Amino acid sequence: MGTNRKILRRSVATVLLLAVGASSARADAIDDRVAALQAKFRCPIFKYLEAIHNYPTPKRTDNRFLIIMIAHRVDERYYAQCAYDSMDARMLCELDSPFFNPSVKKYFRGDKLKLVKSLGYRLHQKNNYYQWRDAQTAERRFEIAGLLVETVARVFDMGANEELMYKAPLLLPGSQRIAPLRETCEPQISLR
Repeated sequence: MGTNRKILRRSVATVLLLAVGASSARADAIDDRVAALQAKFRCPIFKYLEAIHNYPTPKRTDNRFLIIMIAHRVDERYYAQCAYDSMDARMLCELDSPFFNPSVKKYFRGDKLKLVKSLGYRLHQKNNYYQWRDAQTAERRFEIAGLLVETVARVFDMGANEELMYKAPLLLPGSQRIAPLRETCEPQISLR
């Protein structure tokens, strides 16, 4: 009887170790994918945010936003967006929500909903998830660019081989106001 218990304990321990190892490997793969997406898209997004910030618009403020969408998905509605507010002192950031797009309900349940909240998004009265971010410095806007990538990567499971589409009504396609998007940019880090 004692031998059977030892075998059973070892078997359970082995199964638990394998489960923990598989979970850890899956988390490492997700982190690697997110890091690759950050390296590919954070600078272009930052450049869009900077171009919008640097474009003077004294009469209109309703076009000072950037939407990033995962390209070539079936409904092309997997997006995150941020809009300048309060004379560019802050940004309102949102992500696609099941209220406006019922096909994304699966991303707002269980662990995915916990993930949405862990990224700092809060529920608005109409099932729209949003957050306010400080946008007063280049460092803060660089962080916002990272948040946008993190959102589409983790919440909507963007793949490393997928591309983004950008919508910034203030900036026309091919605008000279945007530095070439494939150039590298220096990380904006505050020394405070």
